[in-house]
Amino acid sequence: MRGPGGGNPWRQRVDSADWEAITTEVNLLGGALLPELLTPADAERIRGLYEQAGLLWLRMCHDAGQGRSTAILLRYGQGDWNALHRDLYGDRAGSSC
Repeated sequence: MRGPGGGNPWRQRVDSADWEAITTEVNLLGGALLPELLTPADAERIRGLYEQAGLLWLRMCHDAGQGRSTAILLRYGQGDWNALHRDLYGDRAGSSC
């Protein structure tokens, strides 16, 4: 995704974040909000991927001997919440699985 002038809007949003403040908040609270990271259009596009099972990273996990993917997308409804935690099901984690 390229913006005017060939710039990468995603990279620009990441680079413009106050990472020192974000790091402090993560260290104090265990998490931090990044309200400008995704545009509403980005969020809608990601939300549309939820039902497309063929886009999962599951093949890489299976190839590594894992039965479940660590990379997950959760769906929350109004009033739902999730406590800070990690979902790790083997050696492959994050974007590598």
